[in-house]
Amino acid sequence: MLGARMYFSCAEMAIPRPFVPLAGFTRFVGLGHWMHEQREKLILGNAYDLLDSDEDVVQWVRIADTSSRREGFAFVTPRRVIVHWTGRNAENITFLWTQIRTWAVDVNADHGPQLAVQGEDFEVSIKLPADTHATAERVSDFSRRWARHAPKSEEHPSNARKTKMSDWRSDGEVVVKKVPRTPLEMARRILVTLIGVTVFIIGVLIIPLPGPWSFPIQLLGLAILASEYDWAKDGLMWTRKQYARAKAQVQKRRAARSQPGR
Repeated sequence: MLGARMYFSCAEMAIPRPFVPLAGFTRFVGLGHWMHEQREKLILGNAYDLLDSDEDVVQWVRIADTSSRREGFAFVTPRRVIVHWTGRNAENITFLWTQIRTWAVDVNADHGPQLAVQGEDFEVSIKLPADTHATAERVSDFSRRWARHAPKSEEHPSNARKTKMSDWRSDGEVVVKKVPRTPLEMARRILVTLIGVTVFIIGVLIIPLPGPWSFPIQLLGLAILASEYDWAKDGLMWTRKQYARAKAQVQKRRAARSQPGR
């Protein structure tokens, strides 16, 4: 009986062990979901100041301008489209659906579809990168949403540049697939990853050392990774916003102290 009791006791003690990795995996998935939500809020925050009180963003997509090498986001609401360029040359272009005269999408453009739009007093041409399965799916959803809200276009806009490979369309039947990388692009991605991760780790390792060098080095590593990874771009965007917020608070305090009677 004693042996049997010891057997069952050991068995009972062994039962919870297989669930430990499962619990860790659940926590990991929860962390990933939380990070996804925070990135979503960060991106949508670029459009909040431009929306009316009763207006919501129903779709967004990452965009690029190959001519000026700018990057940003396009936001769709039931009323309008907001084109937001990030970085030093930040700019917002907003137009109503009713202001659109002609539009078309080149589904054969390099690295993702090219959207050309022409309206009453504006002209927009943006690249919709589709270098991953997730971005390709988002671009497909954006294209369908665009075709649902935009007026029907019988003609192509004048900024829709035609080439031998171009295939401009003005309908919602656009299924975007991941654009495969060339061997040179893959080699560049690997090199950028190695350099960026190495620089970032160096920044982490020198945290115990005196001086403010750790944080700038970490930012440098993040900036290097941002040339290839969207999550790193979002991390840089968050850092810039936090810096701008802290700078504004410092200036506000200095202005309050400089006022007489304080």
